[in-house]
Amino acid sequence: MRTHRARDLGEYLEIVARIRETEDYLFRGQREDRPLWPKLARLTFERPRREAEEAMLRELKRQSQPHLEFRPETAWDWVALAQHHGLPTRLLDWTLMEWTVPSHDSLRIGQNSSIRMGVSKEGF
Repeated sequence: MRTHRARDLGEYLEIVARIRETEDYLFRGQREDRPLWPKLARLTFERPRREAEEAMLRELKRQSQPHLEFRPETAWDWVALAQHHGLPTRLLDWTLMEWTVPSHDSLRIGQNSSIRMGVSKEGF
C-alpha cells in the first residue's frame, strides 16, 4: 500500500488524477497522521481486545434484535452491521470513489492539516 499526503483539495485532485491514469485503486482517507488501522486496533481496553470485541458484538445482537429488518447470518454479517452503526471493529473502510476521501473529515479548510490517503490495488 502506498500513502500520499495532500495539503489542500487541489493537490489531492492532482494526486488522484495521476493514480487514475494507471488503473483502478481502493482509497482510504483519514485526518490523523497515523497508520491505517481499524478503530478496534486504535483503542485500548481493560481486557484483551478479542474479549472486548466479543462483548460488544453480544450486546449488539441482544439490543438490535427488535429493530432489525433482516437477520445477520454470519459473524462477518454482525461485524459489518456493527461497523455500519459506528462500533469499533476490525474492519477498515475503503472506497472506489476517491471523492469521498476528503469529504470524510479528512480535510479541514483553514487549518494546518493535510489529507492522508492510503491507496491499494490489493483485492482487484
